[in-house]
Amino acid sequence: MTTTRFIHLSDIHFNFSSPGFGVTPDGDVRNELLRDIRKQVADSGEAQAILVSGDIAYAGKKAEYITAANWLDEVCDAAGCPRSGVLVCPGNHDIDQAVIRKSSLIRDAHEAIRRGDQLYEHQQALDQRLSEPDACRLLFAPLAEFNEFAARYNCAFYSGDNFFWERDFTLNDGSVLRVRGLNTALLSGLADRPTSLMLGARASTMLQHDGVEYLVMSHHPPSWLLDQSDARRNFDARTRLQLFGHEHDARCDMGLDYVRLYAGSVNPHRGEQGWSPGYNIIDLSVSGTDSTRHLCVEVRVREWTNSPLTFRAQLDRSHKEVRTVHIPLQPWNQPAPAAQQSSVSTSLEEIACSPVTSARPSSDVREGVHRFFRLGASQKSELVGRLGLANDEDRDFPDFERYKRSLVRANQAGLWPKVMGLIHELENG
Repeated sequence: MTTTRFIHLSDIHFNFSSPGFGVTPDGDVRNELLRDIRKQVADSGEAQAILVSGDIAYAGKKAEYITAANWLDEVCDAAGCPRSGVLVCPGNHDIDQAVIRKSSLIRDAHEAIRRGDQLYEHQQALDQRLSEPDACRLLFAPLAEFNEFAARYNCAFYSGDNFFWERDFTLNDGSVLRVRGLNTALLSGLADRPTSLMLGARASTMLQHDGVEYLVMSHHPPSWLLDQSDARRNFDARTRLQLFGHEHDARCDMGLDYVRLYAGSVNPHRGEQGWSPGYNIIDLSVSGTDSTRHLCVEVRVREWTNSPLTFRAQLDRSHKEVRTVHIPLQPWNQPAPAAQQSSVSTSLEEIACSPVTSARPSSDVREGVHRFFRLGASQKSELVGRLGLANDEDRDFPDFERYKRSLVRANQAGLWPKVMGLIHELENG
């Protein structure tokens, strides 16, 4: 049976505050993680995507993301998936706190959203600020470097169309697993604590569709959110898998109709009690007939051991390496294939986020987006200028959002082959 496989990483914490000489112990752990992924892939198959549930950086700085992107390239190569096959969401360490320290307006906006006794008051305050262009730019300013990094994976966060992101994967019976990435770090600041953060109902609400199941990924578990009751209710009612980071405590909660997976940290602080790096491998497949369908979820929790210095399986209570649950699904009949239509996609999301099977995506849009956002700032501007893709209406948006809108216009105008040609030209000087 064909399975859909994900590698789940979290809390990598690329940090440049330590001395810059010799071989870092954290680098050794990351190198062994790559070696372990290669072995797992050789033993049981390639991954379709790398899911990273936040804290990629340590202080939200550009240099940290440059290093992270290069290492994630190696992870993709080891896992057998395209380098564009990374899905990320931000954590508190992806916030540049220096931006918050310099702006009382950002701090005031955070407090205004947290103020009040009722959930609707928090939601109203959040919606109001996200609807005002100046306030919206302030709220997302501490995530600027994360968004520049995440844009290459089409996973940047802003208000409007990308308040959250989604990516579809086709399961073995033709149904869809929809991965939704969430931003729980929008209110992250100088002194985070449980219930000081907020997700918002517009991000946690998921519409049901026949033949579609949800996997939701965020950095903070719901207990850190002001709107934790709403988030929990929506997650438990509408998702089959829930992936979280932040707490550095690898554990797997398998219910009757969902799986909650709390990630270990790839690089936890070595002063933490019970310091133990880790990552997860998730395998999904659908079994049964149209009327008796089940989603088989298999989770392999990999943990670091000091003797020997390597990753190994974390055993469950039954001393098994693989945690397995079969989740009942609603009856669903795969529709007959529709006649192929020749039309131009109106957005990058429609192509770059189209269902992905076990084979690598045939469309070059996802790869093109990835390569475009890895160009230098002057190169991106040159490409947009040469194809006449700039629009005065975009001038108030952050750079990554302006560029994304330019690429959407290129796609709408049938200019994608020219975009790819110019990317190749700029990459090769």
